[in-house]
Amino acid sequence: ISPVSPSTLSPDLTSAYLQHWSLNVQRQLGSATTVTVGYAGSAGAHLIRSRDLNQARPGPGDVASRRPWPQYGGIVFVESAANSSYHSLQASFDRRFSRRLSLLASYTWSKSIDDTSAFLSTKPDKNFPQDSFNYRAERGLSSFDIPHRLSTSLVVSLPLALELRSIAVAQSGQPFTPLLRFDNSNTGNMG
Repeated sequence: ISPVSPSTLSPDLTSAYLQHWSLNVQRQLGSATTVTVGYAGSAGAHLIRSRDLNQARPGPGDVASRRPWPQYGGIVFVESAANSSYHSLQASFDRRFSRRLSLLASYTWSKSIDDTSAFLSTKPDKNFPQDSFNYRAERGLSSFDIPHRLSTSLVVSLPLALELRSIAVAQSGQPFTPLLRFDNSNTGNMG
């Protein structure tokens, strides 16, 4: 028989909040070209996260005997204590070449950092700490961080009120974190 593994909510749950800010400078070059450069950022606080209050400390031997409450399995505790931050440099170039042809190109260079990227787990990211007693060790690039993104669009006006539109996007990949699907620290944490 497996020990009981209860789940509980923190009595101090609070509403999460996000702060957003931005600063843009736009310049028109001639009558047909506009260039914009800007900074955008955000910070999240009191985001929902979960951890195991009964996680065993790493070590040899039986996991249950090293848990704070050996009569229980894992105790999932949901709290509003996670944080996030995002910073980006954004640039765009908008050019009308003629009445029938225009181009828009946008580039973003950014960094997203948090200590839990989502409350629910996904296949590539369990969103559960490796050490429930040291959440600061979880701070790093967000699982959805994409540092470089370039998008372009081209519009060609055709006769009879028709348009031909093209969009192309190129971006760097998301962070890669190898996961071990076994309890290598012998703490009862399989994620």
